[in-house]
Formats: sequence, C-alpha cells, structure tokens
Amino acid sequence: MDCGTICPICFSEYTTKGNHRVVSLQCGHLFGSQCIQKWVGKKSKMQCPLCSVQSTKRQIRPVYASKIVAIDTENEQKLLERCLREEKEKNEYIEICTGLKAQIEALKMELLHAKEEKTENTFLIHKHKKFSINAGFNTANSIIWYDESNCTMIVTRKSGKNVGIQKFESYDFSKSEFIVLGEGPPIKNMSLSPFNEDLGLLPIGNVLNIVNIYNGNVVAKYIAHNQIESTCFDKDDRNTIYCGDDKGSVYFINISSCEPLKILKVSDISIHSICKKGLEVFASTIYQTYRIIFSGDCIPCNLEMEPYSICTNMSAYGNHLLLTFRSLDLRVKHFIYGKKEVCLSLGIKQAKKHRDRIHRDHIYIVDDERSSIRVLKLHSLEVIYTYTFKERVLDFFVCDTFLFVLAKFAIHIFSNNT
Repeated sequence: MDCGTICPICFSEYTTKGNHRVVSLQCGHLFGSQCIQKWVGKKSKMQCPLCSVQSTKRQIRPVYASKIVAIDTENEQKLLERCLREEKEKNEYIEICTGLKAQIEALKMELLHAKEEKTENTFLIHKHKKFSINAGFNTANSIIWYDESNCTMIVTRKSGKNVGIQKFESYDFSKSEFIVLGEGPPIKNMSLSPFNEDLGLLPIGNVLNIVNIYNGNVVAKYIAHNQIESTCFDKDDRNTIYCGDDKGSVYFINISSCEPLKILKVSDISIHSICKKGLEVFASTIYQTYRIIFSGDCIPCNLEMEPYSICTNMSAYGNHLLLTFRSLDLRVKHFIYGKKEVCLSLGIKQAKKHRDRIHRDHIYIVDDERSSIRVLKLHSLEVIYTYTFKERVLDFFVCDTFLFVLAKFAIHIFSNNT
C-alpha cells in the first residue's frame, strides 16, 4: 500500500485542505484527518491502525505537503553500512601490512649485515684443491675461465700448431678434454656470454670464433681486418659483442648476423682490453684509455698517472672499472673508475698483463714478487685476505662460488662452500 498518496483507512487520496488533509501520528504513519478522527472517536487514547503504537488526539499533527512519496532506502543503508565496515577492515589490514613491511625491511637489513660479515670472514674458510697439470701442457700463454651454467672450467691451450680449449668438468677436475679450434697463435683473450647461452668468444689471429663451450662447435666466425687482441659481450644486449684489434680499431658486431654494426679507429696501437660499462664502451691501449659513446664519439679518459707508466690491464664489473698501470721498475698502481675516481698503490710488482679483476664488492690483484693474490674490499680498499702460492700466478678467474688460479704446473681451486 502506498501510504504516501493514499489513506490506509479509507483508501482515498489525500487532500491539501479540508477534512481529508494529511496528518500523522507520533509513530510517523500518515492518515486522512477525518479518517483518523473517526478511528479515535471519543477515546482519549488509541493505537495506530498500522503499528499499534499508543497515541492520543493531541499527538495528531498536520503534515504540510501537497504530495508525499517515500523512497525505500533500506538496501542503500545496508550497502552503506557494509562499505563502512569493509573500509574499517581495509584500514586495519593496511595497518597490519605496514607493520609487516617494516619488519621485512628490518629483516633485510639484518640479512645484509649478516652477508657483509660473512663476506669479510669468507676468505678465512676457503677450501683449497690443487690439481697437477700434465708436463706437456704449456700454460705460459693460457687463460683460465669458468662456465657456471655448465659447471665447466676452461683453459686455453696451444698444442703444436693447434690452438683450442681444455675443458675440465667440475665434478672431477682431474679429467679433461682438449677441443681444437684451429691453427694459429695462442688465444690472447676469452669471454663467456653473461646470458648463460654456452657461448664464448675465442679469437685466433684475425678470426673471432663464436664457440659453443658445451660441445666445442664453432657457431659463427667474424673475420676482422687485423689480429684480434680483446673481446667482450654486451651485458645489456645479448645480440651485441665487441672486440679490439692490434691496429687500434674497435668493432661493434651483431652476433646473429656476424656483421659489423660499427668499426671505429681509436688508436694506432693495439687495443689490449675492451669492456662495456653502463652505456659506454671502454677500450684501452698501453698509453691511453678511450671512452666510446654510442653516437660514435671517442673520448680519451684523462687519468693522471706517472710518466712512462703503461696500462697493462682493464676490467669492469657493474659500474666500476679497474685499470692497472705499470712503471719501468714493474711497480703497479691501480685506478678505480666509478662513482668516484680512486688511485691505489700497494707497492706490488707485476711482470705479466691482464690479470687484475673486480668481482662484486672485491678487487683481486696479483703480486708477482710474492706469488700471491691480494683481495681488497672495493669501497674501503682494505686488504682482507692474501692467497699465497709456491709458483708464479699466470692467470685466475673468480666467480660467486669459486676462485680458480692457473699456475705453471697446477690449477688451484678455492671454494666458498663449507
């Protein structure tokens, strides 16, 4: 029944004036004036015809409206109450999540501090294994590397006219396989793909071999204008590789097509080291290090080093570049090029090139005078450990799990796993 327009007693429409104008009782229900007066009669008290709530004649009040239409808001009210309840629950959950996030951040900081403490003490708990090398295995010009994706140690080797790689499986380093890649001079540089694709760059003369390290197959070749001295992968772009030749040219090569994207002449002498740092390629000769931006501009790095010193090594990790400069008396200084430029002098002598490296938060520097490798913290430059050997260190490779050291008659393997 629509009590907003029809009297619930006589079922007639209300009027704005006269005997059937709209009135209400204390309970709020509406009636025609004449109808409710008759309902009351001579009684002083009565009950509402609709809800039976007690009322009196004095409580009959006129309603000044020409037409009353009531809208049912019960569902809206329930929905509003539900929204308010859910909003309250949401705020409670947000408060809980905020507390949990704060706990997570605190735990992350604790974990970071624990890792730093472990890193500082890691070098005191290395396990050491040593494998003797066959007397016919000449390591004088060899390079050592470790393929983490296949758990394979790789050493470049020249046997007679043949050059190739000696593969050692990590489960038994005493067993190995020699894979011949061709004939030519010793391999001077080797790079493995950072994308775990089993690919390696091994230059022989002026031929850059892109090799599947797992099976030894040559996937592709690029023939440069001159003998290739240095190589590296682009750690941000799996399709680009770089190499430098002995006449001062730098090659940007598309690995899929083996076609040069760009060839830049930056010097007249050999590019002995090349690496990618951030958005720039760095190429180094013994006299100068060049910063190559992708527009093709080549900018010499102004590094203030002693007169007559030559650059013998350059390596990069993340946003840091490590350069080694050697003076006439074989003493070396190191230049760290990153967020800030630092010159480091440890009084070390080096007779061989291409060995010092940065890995994560540590610098590894070879000391030929003492047949050792010193490990320094990158940020504080504090020496935290020294590996000492009975024979000269020819090359080494460091990764997250192992340190491989190539000596004249042995390979030393240090593990962080305890």
